[in-house]
Amino acid sequence: MEKGASEVESHFEFDFCDRGNWGIVIHCWCLGFVSGGFSAFLMGVVAGYLHVPSDIIRGLQNMSSLPNVLSVFMGVVSDSRPIFGYRRRPYMVLGWLITTIAYSTMACMGLPEPYFCTGPDGGYLYDRLPCNPDADYFYVPLAICLFSANIGLSVSGAAGRGLIVEYAKAEEEERRGRTQTMLEMVTLAGSFSSLMLAGFGFNGRLFNGSWDQRHQLGYRQYCSIYAVVGIIAGLSCIRHVREGQGRRVSMRQYFHTAWSLFQSKAVAGVGLFYFVRGVFATVFTTAHMWVMMEWAGVKSLQMQLVSMLGVCASLFGSWLLQKYMLNVSWRKIMVVATVVGVALDAFPTFLTIFGVVRNQYFFLGEAIVSAVPESMAVLVSSFIVNELADSTNCGLMAGLFTTISNVANPLGLLLGNQIFGLFQPALYDRDNFVEDTPAFRRTVAFSYGLTYAFILAPLLVLRLLPSQKSHAQRRKREWRHRCYYALLAAIVLSMSLLYTLVGDVFDMDPVLACHRFVGGGGCN
Repeated sequence: MEKGASEVESHFEFDFCDRGNWGIVIHCWCLGFVSGGFSAFLMGVVAGYLHVPSDIIRGLQNMSSLPNVLSVFMGVVSDSRPIFGYRRRPYMVLGWLITTIAYSTMACMGLPEPYFCTGPDGGYLYDRLPCNPDADYFYVPLAICLFSANIGLSVSGAAGRGLIVEYAKAEEEERRGRTQTMLEMVTLAGSFSSLMLAGFGFNGRLFNGSWDQRHQLGYRQYCSIYAVVGIIAGLSCIRHVREGQGRRVSMRQYFHTAWSLFQSKAVAGVGLFYFVRGVFATVFTTAHMWVMMEWAGVKSLQMQLVSMLGVCASLFGSWLLQKYMLNVSWRKIMVVATVVGVALDAFPTFLTIFGVVRNQYFFLGEAIVSAVPESMAVLVSSFIVNELADSTNCGLMAGLFTTISNVANPLGLLLGNQIFGLFQPALYDRDNFVEDTPAFRRTVAFSYGLTYAFILAPLLVLRLLPSQKSHAQRRKREWRHRCYYALLAAIVLSMSLLYTLVGDVFDMDPVLACHRFVGGGGCN
């Protein structure tokens, strides 16, 4: 394996015009495309068609992201267990195969009749009793399929990220991260394409959209497109991904090296920062969905249009970073991203809550502007991985920070459900937003104020983050190694994951989904 890694570092020069690199480019585009379509399934199918409550939808978000927790283990396997002499390509192909099977299954299953009755114009008759009150139970098999699809994305994504870190480590220090940023822009282009498809092709009234369903894609057709994209990505990874040969190594030796890495104070400090940020940033009020859909009047078309513009803003932010800001302090980028994001979100949100301005484009406009600094903040974590990783553990290090993020985010969502589930009147109940009383507006506003406080809180531990490349390298060399860093990290991540899994079990059981433990109103 060490020989293979050295070959990569000595000879790999990433070039977009090289046919041998087209596979990783297509992989990144398809990864963005498939990931970008997840919100269309949640908002259009789960919330609109099946009419599943918002707290359960947040639980589904939790469960569907759990496969990414396995990223660190997939990174270990990819680093140490090459298939046919290659450590990345075979796992990328395997992951896309799993994703293709999952979406093909969804296309074959189809959907039951919608929860509400439909009128002559194809829209739902919300003022009448539901025609299919059991429709919302279908979220369980749908969630299992989305979970399986994300397992495939996790497998292929972990291997791909390990390879991209190898590319980055082959670059000169002054321009290190440029290749990663360009490939991130390709991923964003894939997300943009997915949003285009959802906004103009899967935007019928049956799926919380604005247009006649007869002229839009059906559910089976929409799922089939994602299955085809998975096939294209898998085939492209077979031949057109350039990487050096790798050797099989002893897992005992590899885990000894990995354990030594986890004992590093430099790695533990960065990991703690991203864990705290991941948890606190997702402790978000459960009122958000109904503020957006009921008070601001946001429909699927507006969401997709604004999301597309947000992706364009992210592309601009990524380009700006790789062009002019590769050597700007990472701490400054994080502060600007967090403070600007909160400020831009709070202004239209509070005006919407108190009925001053209730317009879907005004409410969603902040997502476009705040995407620029946030895209930079996302790339900072990739740059830190470049400096902390060695040539033999790129997959492990990239997977570790993906795992930390995907343990922290579901935990934050569950804690958010529990905290905001205590608010009365209930923030997850659409009827309260329809009544729109002054007292309830104040309750919603307080929930948002608490949300913003949580988002800003991680700035208190910002010094755990290195300021730039040389600072990260110096910490890696000079900061001490202690066994308890690794033990504490393992305990915190394991307990957090276990706590989240218990919540997901409740969400997946329609009988238990009403329990206060997951933010419900209580079971009778």
